[in-house]
Amino acid sequence: MPNKMVAIEGIDGTGKSTVAKLLADLMGATLIKTPFGPMIGQRAYYDGEGIAPLVRYLFYLNCNVVASEEIERLLQSGPVVCDRYLISTLCFHKAMGVDVDIVDISKLPIVQPDHYFCLQAAEEVRLQRLYSRGYLSDTDEKIDLLREVDLMLPRYCGNIIDTTLLSADEVAQKIFNMIG
Repeated sequence: MPNKMVAIEGIDGTGKSTVAKLLADLMGATLIKTPFGPMIGQRAYYDGEGIAPLVRYLFYLNCNVVASEEIERLLQSGPVVCDRYLISTLCFHKAMGVDVDIVDISKLPIVQPDHYFCLQAAEEVRLQRLYSRGYLSDTDEKIDLLREVDLMLPRYCGNIIDTTLLSADEVAQKIFNMIG
């Protein structure tokens, strides 16, 4: 499967990162996570309190541009699987109240995936997975944001896979079969 880029989107707790890794292994692909490279060290600052959502949005858009440069280089020698990409950036920030149309994303110099897949799972399963990782605090603020993003993702991503009753291996194999 040379030169294919597959982006795996989804909110936390859907199995996205695990599936992306398994799919990359199946495809013999390189796995890229966003934010990528030098941007990882800046993430905590932009996710911190007091940072305007628009500033955060522009940071994450830039993360996609930086990742795209690496993806473009990697695609010259083989396939790439990306754990979160542009659709997640748009949906998360739209849910935060950012006018994401302030930037014409069609003019961003980024590699477009050959395939986008959005993973979803029943909320009780997602929450159980997240609580078991110690990911959520006692507030509902993060849960509400995740709900809103989860509702938005299918509007932008045509391939939806429900991971509620499937193992990560089954989901990765299903995607692998779909991309042929």
